[in-house]
Amino acid sequence: MASHDSPSCAPVALADVVGKSVRLEIVLRLKRSEGLTVAQLAEHFGMSYMAIKQPCADLEARGYLERFRRPTVAGKSGRPGLLYRLSEATLALFPKETALSVDLLRSAESLFGATAPEKLLYLGFKRTEDEERERLAGRSFAARLKAWTAWRDARGYFAEYRPTPEGGEIIEYHSPILDILTRHPALIQRLEEQLFARVLQARVRRTMTRHGGHYRAVFTVGASLP
Repeated sequence: MASHDSPSCAPVALADVVGKSVRLEIVLRLKRSEGLTVAQLAEHFGMSYMAIKQPCADLEARGYLERFRRPTVAGKSGRPGLLYRLSEATLALFPKETALSVDLLRSAESLFGATAPEKLLYLGFKRTEDEERERLAGRSFAARLKAWTAWRDARGYFAEYRPTPEGGEIIEYHSPILDILTRHPALIQRLEEQLFARVLQARVRRTMTRHGGHYRAVFTVGASLP
């Protein structure tokens, strides 16, 4: 399966806005990072510094990139390097879940009471859990981890799997339900942890960081449960 780091798999809205060029590749690369320098981007693409600097400057001028400096690390001298990351404006250009929306949950709450959004979300997550547990039945723990990551990646979560001695990490750089997550953070935290744990049949802990256009959720997966 092709990766979302490939321009051929870029969301249509994003490709329409930034164009199918090195600008698109830069945006997709930064999507899967916490920020990169021009030099790091140039090395990644095998291009010259200036060949990357100009499209970065163009994307920044259009409001899709922002520059920042990482906090100084204790014991290290010198000024921290200047990095690029995606701005909040890019969030609207990446995939969104269409079956559920904040407006739908608000309407359900208005019609059926305060617990209606949680019940609707629970049903959606439970359906995914049942379907994926059946699909992954009989596979090894490692195979389940890889197949589940691929499933999430194909649905716009920009997911990557990294093995660890204890199990693995699934890192996601986008959430198609970001609007719902913003409104119901604790609920989504619990539902996603439960979904991962039940599909993978393992212990799972979810942590998340967000700033500007950057989103990163890490699912730390422990040993497979008996």
